[in-house]
Amino acid sequence: MDARLAELRRQAAEAEARLADLAQQLDGLVVQRDQVRDEVAALEARRSEAEAALALAQQHEATLRQEVEETTARQAAAEAAALDAERRQAEAEQGFAEAQELRDLAEAALAETAGELDQMTAIRSPVQQEPAMPAASGPQEDAEAPQPQGTVAATSQQPGRPAAKVDGALSRAPALGTGPQRADLRRRLIAGECAPEALRGAYGQINRQTLLALVAELGACS
Repeated sequence: MDARLAELRRQAAEAEARLADLAQQLDGLVVQRDQVRDEVAALEARRSEAEAALALAQQHEATLRQEVEETTARQAAAEAAALDAERRQAEAEQGFAEAQELRDLAEAALAETAGELDQMTAIRSPVQQEPAMPAASGPQEDAEAPQPQGTVAATSQQPGRPAAKVDGALSRAPALGTGPQRADLRRRLIAGECAPEALRGAYGQINRQTLLALVAELGACS
């Protein structure tokens, strides 16, 4: 009986020892579980931070992309404006060159007209100042009689000009006014007078800028 009791006590002691060992193992597993939970929570936190950083990076990338597109558009607009400015400058330079060429042509025509006018004045002055020849009898009187002044003027009369062309030139010529002198100048030019003579005859003087404009439009003489 005592042996049986001793055996039972021994088995009970072994069971308690195993139970204590299991309890200790259980405590270790609980600790490990808690550590795993802490690690998982840390990983979740890092994942959330990474997702937030990724979202911020994507937003920053989108902002940079928009800025690049806007900069590209501004650069294209600036290049287009520069090309347009170069084109306008080239057109202005061409216009200036053409205007300068027209001015040179007008200056040359004015100089030529002034020379022709001086020659015509030099030719007409002796004719207009020539004294009348004494009367003679017989056929010799008709043969030696000087031609009337009107005949001399007729020989120097230029062909007429179209009225529309004269009106166009007068509308673009400066310093003409709207008085009767303008109408007289128009009549003279249509009749075919040279521009310098027509100006002097209508206004009593020659405005250089007006003469340049008329010569450029109509020529020195028709």
